[in-house]
Amino acid sequence: MAATALQILSPHNREQLDAFVALHEITLPDSVPVQFGRRFMLEFYFTKLVEDGLIAGDLFEYDGRYAGYNLYTRFPQDFLKQGIRRHFGQLLGLMPRVFLANPGALLAVPHMLRNTGGMPEDDDTGYWLTFGVHPEFRPVRVDGRPIARILVDRMFDYFREHGMGAVEGTVESSNRAAIIFYKSCGFQFEDRGFEAGAKLQVRYEV
Repeated sequence: MAATALQILSPHNREQLDAFVALHEITLPDSVPVQFGRRFMLEFYFTKLVEDGLIAGDLFEYDGRYAGYNLYTRFPQDFLKQGIRRHFGQLLGLMPRVFLANPGALLAVPHMLRNTGGMPEDDDTGYWLTFGVHPEFRPVRVDGRPIARILVDRMFDYFREHGMGAVEGTVESSNRAAIIFYKSCGFQFEDRGFEAGAKLQVRYEV
């Protein structure tokens, strides 16, 4: 039987951070953090925001390899603004290097700063930022559960532990596999008109 482990993401564990970034690049290559590049993710997004408690994440290890990841926040309305304010000095030095290494990242700035994903409006609702499982490990079952479900259940536990009432996220309305999976986890769906119906809001009462 393969050894498995669910790990809380530490902003001080470089092995975890490298794995988190690599999985993010593989599973969501068009996401805004990936467009900003590894330097941004390793020096600010997955380190400083986690260190400050503004976001939290998990990794799932299977047979000595990192197979999946999860990222979420208790502060959906302003976690990024808080992070920018707290680390403004560092970002002044970091972002020119980010843009020099990847000029295309400039195009992602407006998308990162505006609310296009339908962040929750009530204070007791958290937000599911992103998650993914490496394609090689998607068929794997651990105690009868797929790795994705283990990660989702851990996120539910996190929000319960912090006294939140619900968690919300978004899914592409054309992503049938994701919709089937979210339904199996107990999420409710609502079309709130995000991106002209291209995204659906999902919600789970924890």
